[in-house]
Amino acid sequence: MCPKSERPFLMKGVILNGKWEILEHIARGGKAEVYRARQINLGREVAIKIISEEFFALFDGDEEEIQVEIERFRREVMAMALVHHPHVLQVHDYDQAVLLKDGRELSVDYIVMEYVPGPSLRSTMPSEGSCENERVIRKWIQRYFLPILDGVETIHERGIVHRDLKPENVLLDGFTPKITDFGLAGGPRWQQLTLNHHMLGTIQYMAPEQFLDMRETDVRGDVYALGKILLEAIAGKMGKETSFPFKTAHLPNPDTPFLKRLDRIIQQATDEDRDQRIPSVKRFKHAIIDILEKTKEYRVVVAPEKLREPSPISVIGIFLILAATFISYYTITHKWVQSTNVIVFVEILALMQIITGCFPVYLSFMGLDIGRRFHWTQCHFFYEAVPEL
Repeated sequence: MCPKSERPFLMKGVILNGKWEILEHIARGGKAEVYRARQINLGREVAIKIISEEFFALFDGDEEEIQVEIERFRREVMAMALVHHPHVLQVHDYDQAVLLKDGRELSVDYIVMEYVPGPSLRSTMPSEGSCENERVIRKWIQRYFLPILDGVETIHERGIVHRDLKPENVLLDGFTPKITDFGLAGGPRWQQLTLNHHMLGTIQYMAPEQFLDMRETDVRGDVYALGKILLEAIAGKMGKETSFPFKTAHLPNPDTPFLKRLDRIIQQATDEDRDQRIPSVKRFKHAIIDILEKTKEYRVVVAPEKLREPSPISVIGIFLILAATFISYYTITHKWVQSTNVIVFVEILALMQIITGCFPVYLSFMGLDIGRRFHWTQCHFFYEAVPEL
């Protein structure tokens, strides 16, 4: 039997309010559990999210704190319902269900959302980064980052600040990113919730003002988080020495015009002083597009290694090949080739690599016998020396 902390709250086969059948438990976060479920009347798969028992247990029966978290959960679904965008996860329903658990009735709030079976944005970001491959960076920005910026821009237009943007909160439906987890969403349209003793957010992506006072976080806090995400996609997963917590971030060694301009944008997006920061996601997006359009793709061209001068052994090797070729020619023309329209193609591949120290060596001959005599119509000699790797 699993320990209590590892057992899902909802078991397979449980039906919520006669509409949603639980199929499996698929994820557990800091305060929530997520399940794959089926909408019974339509037969479609959905995701269902509830607050976990373990999270409520942290408050040790403090009803005021528990109610704050329930209200935050309701706010999450309200925020999602306000945004209709192809790069924002869609919500289908919000309700409460009364379940019998361990001999007692429990009321459970749940959110029903679009089900996305794919991984998160993190799976597209190599842990070692992509600094040395501009083509990969450009493709990542165009395929994933610009669509995410579009989605966040729409979120902000609805008067919502996400406040917890990070790679794990962007799911992938094929190549389509979907922003999710609005559990910390806020904005001017809502009254601020009472703050509890827990720090809310993820340190690596958190703007300084959010750490100091979450109520002071506006859209520029999301710009900061997006700048950190772009940094990670290029420089690699942030570690202790590279996460720049609450600081202006930068690329380690930008050495091309493209990377230098991206570095400036990252620094402007993550400026410690939010008054100096890029003021909106729209401006951020336009700056990125401008870089893509105005910088040509930079390719590293490695100069070929200087070819070695032929050694005496190489010269002897070539002489031996020519001698062997003459003997073959004489034998073929005087003894063995009697039929007409015979094409002979002899290719000697270096036996001579060891002798010449070079690779490859080709000797090719093509002949045509018309009548009883063999006449060479073409004779090709190819010699290509490539230094050993």
